[in-house]
Amino acid sequence: MGLEPSDNQCRLNEYQQVVEDKSGWACNVCGFESQRKSVVKACHPKSQLNRERDTAVTDRDDEHVGFVFPPQMNSKTRTVLTSIRQALEQVNESAVLPTAATALDQHLPNAPEETQAFQLFTHLVWLQQYQVLPGYPVGKTEIGESKATIRQFCNSATQFPGPVSESDIQDSELVERSRMYRRKVLSVTPQFFEQSEIAGENLAFYRDWNVSYSDGWAGVKFCSYSVFGESTAHNTVVRKCRDWLATHPRIDWACVPHTIGAPPTMKTESSTQPTQETGSEPTPNSVYMYDFAGFTGTSQSQLAVIGCVIGSESVREMLTKINHVRETEAVALVIVLNRTSIYTFLYEAHNQGLLQTPVVPTNNVSEYYARLPSIQAVNEEIRERIPEFDHVHFVTIKQLIDDVIAPVDVFPAGFSAGVPVK
Repeated sequence: MGLEPSDNQCRLNEYQQVVEDKSGWACNVCGFESQRKSVVKACHPKSQLNRERDTAVTDRDDEHVGFVFPPQMNSKTRTVLTSIRQALEQVNESAVLPTAATALDQHLPNAPEETQAFQLFTHLVWLQQYQVLPGYPVGKTEIGESKATIRQFCNSATQFPGPVSESDIQDSELVERSRMYRRKVLSVTPQFFEQSEIAGENLAFYRDWNVSYSDGWAGVKFCSYSVFGESTAHNTVVRKCRDWLATHPRIDWACVPHTIGAPPTMKTESSTQPTQETGSEPTPNSVYMYDFAGFTGTSQSQLAVIGCVIGSESVREMLTKINHVRETEAVALVIVLNRTSIYTFLYEAHNQGLLQTPVVPTNNVSEYYARLPSIQAVNEEIRERIPEFDHVHFVTIKQLIDDVIAPVDVFPAGFSAGVPVK
């Protein structure tokens, strides 16, 4: 669902992508510097930014769903998802499931009558996981209103025969439940991707946090970190983060997902071997992948915020991504489950010897930070005490889902890309 840039947004064909100075080359979008022009040119190519703008949130009062379709997605799956998105643009939330079901019916293969409802059910869960269905998974509803769940709708849709019972869901290997804060939500499994004729291959491979000289990227001109392989719970939080970030008055547009760097364009013998290069600068073929990003600026859009929702990533993986953000002028926004998760992350980073500065002056990390009155106070203490994290802001899922804070509560009033946040 593409959106044209508004009058106060820079069109991407106006971008001067790189600039040269005495120290080397710098990316005009995020400020990343390198002696090698090829590295900087791979940082934020125009084609990638154009793709990300296609599903970016640009209007704080008119949020919409949708992630950037990764280039690796096969054309059939892309066609199906595009047609469903276009159909849903024309209806309100009360007609989301019937409209999506009608669109799916044009693409789903014939199935026995007794399984048609369950086939519809699994594919609607797939759309929910990909954040294509506005209003799903079902969240807060207004008093007196009720919204049908996907299962309820499938059991009432007479054009799709067959039951969708709780035992069907539990016995099926195609769907599973995962926790999202206070509740559990449905996601499809790798087996679903193997059986579905329209969902395409499982893109979980592309969830790797950093790819260097991998066969998997050979022939791909530009990659996009695909959160499509993640669960509904993870992707729903990611979408919430993006929409929340876009409410900041300095953020011009926000997107999910976001990638810095580009993969190899040719498959060579050297490109299949792990790199031995060290240091904070990425190799020409490194890909750093983030869940969401926010841009600011009118005459020249700049990357202002890069965000990660911590899931199964190891502390070392997260620190690698956080350290790469430091090489840019953006702020790293790290979304954690709860306040205790912040202490655990700090403890593990310190315990594994990954930080140069002690995280606390005592032996008890949790006790030290638990004494502080708020998460914002924890953030301030971390930035003052740990220089490696002076560009990092932690936010909890509870704060986001319960609308406890706004972006202006997290970032200072003068926040903008290229301006240090202290």
